[in-house]
Amino acid sequence: MHTPPLKHDVESAAATTLLLRESEYTQRLPLASPRRQETELSKTSAFNSPNVRSASRLVVHLKDVPETILVPAKYLAGGSIGAQITYGKELSLMVATRQPQYHSKPHAHDSEQLNYVLEGELYVFIDDFGFLARQGDVFRVPRGSVHWSWVQGKTECVLLETHCPPLTGDPGVLDTAIGLLGDEEFQGRTLGIASEWPTGIDQASVEARVMGEGTHSATVSAEVHQS
Repeated sequence: MHTPPLKHDVESAAATTLLLRESEYTQRLPLASPRRQETELSKTSAFNSPNVRSASRLVVHLKDVPETILVPAKYLAGGSIGAQITYGKELSLMVATRQPQYHSKPHAHDSEQLNYVLEGELYVFIDDFGFLARQGDVFRVPRGSVHWSWVQGKTECVLLETHCPPLTGDPGVLDTAIGLLGDEEFQGRTLGIASEWPTGIDQASVEARVMGEGTHSATVSAEVHQS
């Protein structure tokens, strides 16, 4: 006679499956990388703000997500950036607002990045090339690439940014970012990627070449249009 599995056995099997999946994930992304660190998930973070809808820990309104000062002033040549950040187990999403004249120093992180320009425009530099991204553009920063950006003019630039794995390992991020995780997912740790700020990058040379090419292209386009 077949005996149905006890509830304890079912829960044990489910827990084993979850551990195996997390093990496979960490094998694909070994913790030995200098750009990766384990981050303790805490229920005392901004996630428990009274503004967060209590009906579900998987949804929050953007206005209820606190702002994070994303980049310390020591890593900026000008301007500032604030971001409203949410994250899951394998992905983070933020709405980041760069103020006029925001100009970051070259940095890298062990996360692939996809950005959508909601408002404004900015120059984006990736390794030794770059481009001007305008409202409506989508662009990608490959995982591990050295990159930076520059907002010129007098208007801010707003980006919708995604990072995989989550870019939540920088100091202070988890104090304000909101994790869209179920209760059981808060048990244990998750991978949180931190930024690195390499030195010795010829930032000025790359910017002069890219922005010079951009000016030339704009001039040629205007001349063709007039003719």
